[in-house]
Amino acid sequence: MSTPEPPNKPEPQADWTSDTIDVSSTRQSPPHSARRAPDPPPPLPSAQRPVPSSRRAGVPEPPLPGPGTVIANRFRLDESIGSGGMGTVYKAYHLTLGIPVAVKLLHRHIAAHKVAMRRFRREAQVTSRIQHANIVRVLDFGEEHGLAYIAMEYIQGVSLGDWLFAQGAPPPIDEVSSVFLEILSAFEAAHALGVVHRDLKPENVMLATDSAGRRVVKVVDFGLAHVDAEAEGLTPLTQSDQVAGTPWYMSPEQCRSLVVGPLSDIYALGCVLTTLLQLRPPFHNGASAEIMAQHMYLPVPPLQRPPGAEPVPVLLEQLRLDMLAKDPERRPLSASAVRARFVAALDPAATEALLPGRKADMPSGDRTARAVSWEHPPQDRTLPTAAADALRVALLRTHSLSGGGIDDDCVLGLAAQQIAMAPWDEPSGDAPEGTALIVLDAGDDFDRACDMLQALRARYPDMPAVVCLDGLTTDRMNGLIEAGATDVQRYPVRASDLARKIGRALRQQPR
Repeated sequence: MSTPEPPNKPEPQADWTSDTIDVSSTRQSPPHSARRAPDPPPPLPSAQRPVPSSRRAGVPEPPLPGPGTVIANRFRLDESIGSGGMGTVYKAYHLTLGIPVAVKLLHRHIAAHKVAMRRFRREAQVTSRIQHANIVRVLDFGEEHGLAYIAMEYIQGVSLGDWLFAQGAPPPIDEVSSVFLEILSAFEAAHALGVVHRDLKPENVMLATDSAGRRVVKVVDFGLAHVDAEAEGLTPLTQSDQVAGTPWYMSPEQCRSLVVGPLSDIYALGCVLTTLLQLRPPFHNGASAEIMAQHMYLPVPPLQRPPGAEPVPVLLEQLRLDMLAKDPERRPLSASAVRARFVAALDPAATEALLPGRKADMPSGDRTARAVSWEHPPQDRTLPTAAADALRVALLRTHSLSGGGIDDDCVLGLAAQQIAMAPWDEPSGDAPEGTALIVLDAGDDFDRACDMLQALRARYPDMPAVVCLDGLTTDRMNGLIEAGATDVQRYPVRASDLARKIGRALRQQPR
């Protein structure tokens, strides 16, 4: 396994992502033959928003105030520390309290829209009520001469993204635990008040130092936060046909522009946990539209840890996969539930109690009878990450991936048809859990494909198997069927063709 490259240095703390992602304008990715696994890309460009007629006509927007300007007779702007699609953040000085603060000014064309300003006021008002050590404090907000501002606690530190970049390798598990548990504490507090962040990512987590010299984690930038309007007795403002967030950390329902809740943040927390463990989010290869499709359809890839890295506890990996479930109801149902399982995953005594010991000590019966129980510590539920009605197929390759075989596009196309392909990297071991059918991608090696089919038939006599082969002839097809193939697919392999073969192979099996 190759060592994962550290991510590109991420954007500054104050670089806001936009409220609406214009997927149609994103770049086209290179062909698979030219791809390598890239580092997490920078944030998407600012979204296309409705703008005042003067701006549409080409009239330049007046610039935001510069250093030295006093806002609301209280905040003197000293220097710009970041800018993004929604506004600019300044390091400022509170003239009354005599302390440094961070002041965020919305761009004028955003502040000019009533809906945007209503959302800004509501979210600023609600998030200002979250008083928690791991969330940046909102001190004040308001409007002055067409400027909308929010004043916050000034954080002097480094973003989690910058910190991981400087590490160059996944941090020790103890370090991951220290950071992640504080992030969880922030979300327990926010969710208790009905606030959903919607844009959690390493760049929105700051590692600061308190007055005693101890490191403290601060979650920042609730600029895309969604407020539980019903709980607040307010009229909803979020439009259901808009997509908000950063693709590499967005939940499947967020990618579909559905209404989001705390479980969407749980998914983002799973993405951040993945980044802590392997320096990159679970899905990182492709343009933003492709990334969102992968969140919606592809199985969660296994962790990519460098050789010699500290092993990830089994229960921690199971928790990560459950947090990244496609169906929100199959994730841990609260940040508190995640915390309980996270703590148990790092506790050897709890792990020993929850996991069976040696295989000889495991209870007899089928796999369901041998499944891990999550009754202790208390947990809402533990369910598989794939959709409940997805067909699980084991993918066994006898060759390195080459043109014409089952590539990422094929896997994604099958996932869209509710066929989840699980790589089977160790055919000497058991097939992946829940496998209903085996797909053997054999390249042009007919003889090896026949040998593997005979071995599979000896171990799984009732398991249907579809073979994909390059250079398929009538004689080779007959030979594969004789060796135990239920059906055969010639190269090039297309998702639609393979899906039909899989369906036919399942129907041919005796019941």
